[in-house]
Amino acid sequence: MWQAAIDENCVERAGYRPSSLGLGCASAWGQAWYEERRAIALVERALELGITVFDTGPTYSGGNAEPRLGKALRGKDTSRLLVSTKIGTHSSSQGHLYKDWSKDAVLRSIDASRSRLGLDCIPLIYLHGPKVGDLTAGLFDTLEEVRSKGMVRLFGVNSFDDDVLPRLATMPTFDVVMLDYNLLRIRREPVIEQLHRAGKFIVAGAALANHLHAPRFLLPKARVDFWYLLRALKNYRDDYRLARRVPFLNDLSDWTPAQVALAFIAMNKSVSVSMFSTTRIEHLEENVRSLSMALSSSLNDRIRQALQ
Repeated sequence: MWQAAIDENCVERAGYRPSSLGLGCASAWGQAWYEERRAIALVERALELGITVFDTGPTYSGGNAEPRLGKALRGKDTSRLLVSTKIGTHSSSQGHLYKDWSKDAVLRSIDASRSRLGLDCIPLIYLHGPKVGDLTAGLFDTLEEVRSKGMVRLFGVNSFDDDVLPRLATMPTFDVVMLDYNLLRIRREPVIEQLHRAGKFIVAGAALANHLHAPRFLLPKARVDFWYLLRALKNYRDDYRLARRVPFLNDLSDWTPAQVALAFIAMNKSVSVSMFSTTRIEHLEENVRSLSMALSSSLNDRIRQALQ
């Protein structure tokens, strides 16, 4: 049930058995105001439920997320966990984000992430939002040097860029692609198929579509709910308008909106892992239950007709 539903691929050949759901260790989960004890308990419960994919980044949650994940994994058997972080995005002393793809910056970033995560070898590192012009021969040489030294097993790209994504199909340095795919991003399916045919391991980022189709989205009850609401209204207004086309998803008696979103992605066999973030164990368990659920073809068709 838990293993990614495709034949052996680059990730499995590297010795990992990725679960079909992954926990994003960022956003509210990593914020300093969110109690660390609760954040660590979420990771521990995810491990108990069979989740083996965990993603974070050095600049996420104001720089607090990556070391927090390291604390959560301390003392655990990480040998089969597909733990990923990012390179390319850096934070200045004033807290401003900037890009640096130079060799020195890449090496410093990887060394710092290894220390914060408590891992001698990081299973997977994503280039975080590169532009086409950043994907240079010099950068590829640096990545292969890092890999040859045993500091990183796999490299991927985390991108939502329409120009970058199709080009990755021809770049053998990259094993994994994480892109924005969910029921509000059906338009990603042609490039997903192209990348899958090229042998890339596909990860759906933002799998829950920021809960924009969920009725509780506009009815925040806790600080974390307000945080997500404000972020979504700032960054995802177009998606919010699109989500208004599927109000019927809130009337399904046997499904939660999150379970619908995850089951929708699960129907695409070119996608191996769906990433989500949460700050509540009950939501984590709810999402895991989606693995035993399947959308009917009629509901799948209705969603697509409403959103395409």
